[in-house]
Amino acid sequence: MLSFAFIGAGPVKAQTEAVPSRTAPEAASTAENAPDLALLRKALAVFAGTTLQAETEFQIDAKGSGAAFTYREHIAIQAKRPGKFRTRITMYAPDGGRGARYMVVNDGAKVFTYRPGARQYSVTTRKAWEASDEDLPVLGLFGSAFMEGFLSDVAKGLGGSDSKATLETLKTMGLTLTGKPETVDGTELYAYTLDFGGPENTAYRFLIDPAAAAIRQIELKTKDRRMELVMKEKILRLWSAPATPAGTFQFVPPRGAKKVNQLTVEPFK
Repeated sequence: MLSFAFIGAGPVKAQTEAVPSRTAPEAASTAENAPDLALLRKALAVFAGTTLQAETEFQIDAKGSGAAFTYREHIAIQAKRPGKFRTRITMYAPDGGRGARYMVVNDGAKVFTYRPGARQYSVTTRKAWEASDEDLPVLGLFGSAFMEGFLSDVAKGLGGSDSKATLETLKTMGLTLTGKPETVDGTELYAYTLDFGGPENTAYRFLIDPAAAAIRQIELKTKDRRMELVMKEKILRLWSAPATPAGTFQFVPPRGAKKVNQLTVEPFK
């Protein structure tokens, strides 16, 4: 799986704010078909804060080594950087029905995984969990990017009014950024692609509502020697600076729940 090694910081700005008016250089660069950097910077600002609460629909399409599968889940996440989160995960069966459910809580030192249907839970260290392959099925693209802070750094790197210079700077970092308006399911959005290149051909894609400067969907494509992955995550609800009540990032085993040595969120067990 992917290894995210990103760092970010900065104030949260609500995604529902209006898009700021363009400066003359930005307006000119947009007219020349350069990506609208001001819009992307504003939409990515949600990743800069210390708290996040969201509901998403996450899908992974994988193929390789003679096998292929599609995996879908609903994620409800509350997170606080650095290193704390609570997620509720509901799998979808191939026929679209509800499948297994999980709750995963990271209190900053330990990670607790609980499966209500089996009334089982497991405990591991935060360090061991972060070294595993469970970040994406537990946090999704949105939650993973928030916890690691990478997209906050990208947003800060989009500052300034000279779009051409910014794009050239990204290229020196091995990144290529493109963007253009796109109609998705009858809705006018702005689509950005951030291409990392390399042998994995890793690329992010962001679909953004230009009126609200809000991310509606994140996509990630990557591959290794064994498998090619295409991930898509729709943002259903988002609170950019929610309150986190006491106990949010604590786990108390429900009565009758049995502790087991290992409990892994499907399909990576």
